[in-house]
Amino acid sequence: MGTWATLETARRAWPDAPSGTPDDDDLLTQLLEIARDKVLTFGPLLADPDAPPDGWDYAQTLAARDVWQAARRDGDFIGFDTYAIRVRPLSADAQAIVRPYKGTPSVN
Repeated sequence: MGTWATLETARRAWPDAPSGTPDDDDLLTQLLEIARDKVLTFGPLLADPDAPPDGWDYAQTLAARDVWQAARRDGDFIGFDTYAIRVRPLSADAQAIVRPYKGTPSVN
């Protein structure tokens, strides 16, 4: 079994993650918590949510990055000032990690 993403592992996988100040650590922690909830909701029910399958930490980091990018977009965002919250599904890449695509053999 794997582990969930930490600030260090998220920053290794996502070089542009918020970093440099304690406020950035708090923001990244919040993004990772939101992403963890999204991954847990999308994936199959786990016997122990604190011990996710291998690769789910990376899916969590991808989802955190997606949430961050959605909040930083200019234009049609919903929210106040410079922050916005959008409810978006997991990206296709994160979905494929959490629920791998399985080919089904068939005969025509």
